[in-house]
Amino acid sequence: MIDISLRKNAESQIEEERHLLRTLIDHVPLQIYFKDLDSRFVMINRGMAEYHNFEASDHLIGKHDRDLFSNTHWEKAEADEKRIIKTGIPMTGQLECETWREGSETFVVTSKFPWRDKSGKIKGTFGVSSDVTSLVLAQRQATELANELQQKNIAYEQEVKLAHEIQQALSTSGYPPAIAQNGNRISFASRYLPISGLAGDFYEIIKLNHNCHGIFICDVMGHGVRAALVVAMLRGLLATQANETNNASQFLEKLNSGLSSILKRADVTMFATAFYGIIDLNTLSMTYSCAGHPGPIMVGNKVSQQLCTGRGEKGPALGLMENLIYPIHSLDLSDVERLLLFTDGVLEAENDEGEQFMDQRLLQIASQDPQKNTEEWLESIIETVLDFSGSHHFDDDVCLLGLQIMKPSQVI
Repeated sequence: MIDISLRKNAESQIEEERHLLRTLIDHVPLQIYFKDLDSRFVMINRGMAEYHNFEASDHLIGKHDRDLFSNTHWEKAEADEKRIIKTGIPMTGQLECETWREGSETFVVTSKFPWRDKSGKIKGTFGVSSDVTSLVLAQRQATELANELQQKNIAYEQEVKLAHEIQQALSTSGYPPAIAQNGNRISFASRYLPISGLAGDFYEIIKLNHNCHGIFICDVMGHGVRAALVVAMLRGLLATQANETNNASQFLEKLNSGLSSILKRADVTMFATAFYGIIDLNTLSMTYSCAGHPGPIMVGNKVSQQLCTGRGEKGPALGLMENLIYPIHSLDLSDVERLLLFTDGVLEAENDEGEQFMDQRLLQIASQDPQKNTEEWLESIIETVLDFSGSHHFDDDVCLLGLQIMKPSQVI
């Protein structure tokens, strides 16, 4: 008798280790397989069998990729394995598109290695694959959606660019360089500085009759498409109502009623501040009304001041509610040399300490340099405000409309 207890214990331990290894191989969420030199399966794990819809691993033993896949896939897979067998160089992390014999497609990330025996001789290949079909399809879908979104963005940007160009053209042209009557002459200049493609600031100079012209400036709440749509509505209302009345207060009342009615039907909360003045060249006077807008600055040889600063001198902004009454005022232009209409973007420019430019500073610089023409005057104001803020741009839309008033003795 020979005591073989040690051998039995060693064999039992080896068998247990094999069982543990096989359990691990069968339960990892991967497809693991070994192939011989002819690329036929000699061992697969449970994940591989389930991936190929086989009940047991033995059903795949001895099969070749040609039994499962189309020529496109199995020929490439076989070529990869023959190269690994010949060179001993593994292939790792390869994304493969598996085209099945029935025509469907799946995607796997595969790594293949040379399979060597104990002496180092290559017996075939073994590989590890992971099914990434859902990820690839999701990525494809995301790419398609991204491309579709990009095309829509391009179309949207083109439309916004066109709208911006139209808005820019309407805001920087279309008004007379000057008007004259009875020896009195008024010249105009403007600066329009939107911070984005579409802005809510605009102005109009409207010829009412031979003697009278309306001057209108407006600032719509917000920026972008919403503000631009409200600007378009207001321009339309201006075109239909400008010649219906020579009363500045009634003009704003009708404008407010029209805008409020549109916004109410659309169930949208928006508003716009505005100033409207009617200049009579025959009497050299201006009647005006204000809807929550910063009052214009009047520069004269005797006094310079801002209009509409008193509590009761302004009405509410346009579009908030219907049937509003706007106060009306009059101004003798005999001693006025310049008028500056503006939107609040110029007032809200901040310096490094967070202090805003505000009305008093604007009044001060508007009263300086009387020898400059209207264009130079506005440019000087813009430069001064930007120097104050320490910036090269404004944080809000800026619109300036300057009027220079010359009497018969000043007109050459």
